[in-house]
Amino acid sequence: MAASSRGALAIRGLLRTSSPRLCRQCATTGLQIRAPKSWRAYSGAAAAASTATTPIDLPPTTTPTPSEPATPQQQQQQHGKSHYRIQGGIILTRAPLLTAEETPFESAFYFYQKRLNERLSMPFVTSVYFKPDTPALIDWNLKVRDREGTVAKELGVYHGRVVRGPHDGVSDDAEIIPVDEPVAARGAQEPRHRGGPAGDVARLDRALDRTLYLVVKGADGRWAFPAAATAKRVMDKTAGLDMNTWMVGRVPVAHHVVRPVLGEDGSLQKRGEKTFFLKARIMAGQANLAGNPFGYTEFKWLTAEELKASVDDKYYHSVRNMLADR
Repeated sequence: MAASSRGALAIRGLLRTSSPRLCRQCATTGLQIRAPKSWRAYSGAAAAASTATTPIDLPPTTTPTPSEPATPQQQQQQHGKSHYRIQGGIILTRAPLLTAEETPFESAFYFYQKRLNERLSMPFVTSVYFKPDTPALIDWNLKVRDREGTVAKELGVYHGRVVRGPHDGVSDDAEIIPVDEPVAARGAQEPRHRGGPAGDVARLDRALDRTLYLVVKGADGRWAFPAAATAKRVMDKTAGLDMNTWMVGRVPVAHHVVRPVLGEDGSLQKRGEKTFFLKARIMAGQANLAGNPFGYTEFKWLTAEELKASVDDKYYHSVRNMLADR
């Protein structure tokens, strides 16, 4: 670049002191860029003068309009947190004590598998497990002789390795043929229900093959799980300290929401409730509602089906996903 051109650019920059710094291309082409105004017009006259002198029009000023009153729905959205009472509930359960009864399909499946194992397994070699001329070998031979060689006593008399083929106990019409001379199992069977009159739902030794849930009856006559400001405190003050319990975890397993009641003007008439349930197990003892400060009058130990019939539909829908299958 020649010296004359460099001098022209320097002089042009000195003459345009109010303009911002420009690149060489903009300065050469003569493009004019107005700098932003460093002052603001606070009066109508100054604003009119600035619009007359500047080529850029300012946006029209708008006067604020009085806001319309909020509807009850909007007030509920803005102040919804203060309309709810947070509570902690306890779902106290008693675990099953007995194995669940088999369904007809399960019984038929297990029976078929036992007969199949009897037919395909190798013969039992007594010389490996019993010494000759011992009481154990004599007892084994007597029992197998009574069952005509069938090892599994629940199968009765079953010859799985005969030449004519196995007999699975089903006729051509798909009817189950009863087993000939079944051998009864030794020992007394554990009862499914112990003691107490029928329908006594306050006992813990009922429905031994099912999970039981503790529900209490409030002052309003509704059945629900114990709930208050804190979950651990409501369990101790409601059911007493005579129970040996264990809190499964510190994370809620279910929650139930009761909407607040608002008037036509949006005023709060009745606060709602948000109850978060924690799970607990009872190891020993029994519930005792004497002297509880929450107004609970009765308690029950119910199964999942009995719980559905006792509580409200919305309440059951909130906790149904955490109930055990058995």
